[in-house]
Amino acid sequence: MPDSQPKELLNHVATRGTVLRYIREGITDGRDITDEVDKSRSSVDRDLRLLGEAGLVSEQRGERTITTYGELALSLYRMAESLQRAKQFVPHLPDNVPVDLLLDAEFRERRGTLPHAPIDHVTELIRDANRIDVATPVVVPPVVELLSDRLRADTLTVRIVVTDAVFEKLQTRCATDIEVYLGSERCTLRQTRAELQCGVLVADEDVVCVNVYDDALAPLGTLTNDSEGAMAWAVETFEDYWDAAEPPSRGSQSLSATGT
Repeated sequence: MPDSQPKELLNHVATRGTVLRYIREGITDGRDITDEVDKSRSSVDRDLRLLGEAGLVSEQRGERTITTYGELALSLYRMAESLQRAKQFVPHLPDNVPVDLLLDAEFRERRGTLPHAPIDHVTELIRDANRIDVATPVVVPPVVELLSDRLRADTLTVRIVVTDAVFEKLQTRCATDIEVYLGSERCTLRQTRAELQCGVLVADEDVVCVNVYDDALAPLGTLTNDSEGAMAWAVETFEDYWDAAEPPSRGSQSLSATGT
C-alpha cells in the first residue's frame, strides 16, 4: 500500500490551513478562532484535535503552538494561496517567471470597487524610491507625470525601456514629459522593437512590481514581491530588456522637444 501521509498532509492543509495560520499568529483559543473563521465551534475543535494528532500543533498546559512540521505545512498552504491568486495572471506572464515571484506576492487586481488600486500602488512605489528601473508596454499617464515631476525635482534616478509604440505615444500625447526625460541627466531612456509581455518595475533593488496585461494590453493588475528569487528574476529581466533596447534617435529627440 502506498504511504498515505502526503495525502493526509494535503488534506490538513486544504481544510485546516486557515486554523493553522491563526495558531501561528498567536490566536490559539478555539472560541477566538471560531470568531475569525467561517466554521462552527465544533468544527474548529475537531480541526484543533486533528492538527494535534497529525503533529502540526502541540499543546502543553493548555497552550497551543505550531510545530516545526506545522510551519512547513503552513508554508505549503501559503504557496497554494499565492498560486490560486496568481491563477488569472499566470497565462499573461513570461514563461520564465519563477515560482518565487508568485509566492507570498501582494496581488492587486484591477476590478471591483478599487479599479485604480494597481496604479496607485505603482505611483506609491515611485514616490518612495530613489532609483527606478522600469520597462513598460503601455502608457500610464499618472506614472508618466509622476516620473516627470520627480525628475524635475532632481530627486529620482531612472532607467526606462519602452516599446516603439509606447515611445510614439509619449511623443504625441506627453510631449512635455518626454522632453523632461530626454533632457534629464538622471534619466536614461531606451526604446525596443521587442514585445514586452508585462511591465517590470524595480524600486531601489529592494522590491519588484510586475504589471500584468491581457493579450490586448488591457491591465489586469499587479503583483509585488521583495523575495530574493523574485528580485533576481526582475533584475535579470530588466537588464535583458535594457541590453536589447537602443537610445531614441536624434530625430525622435528633436521631435519631442518641439512637441510636434
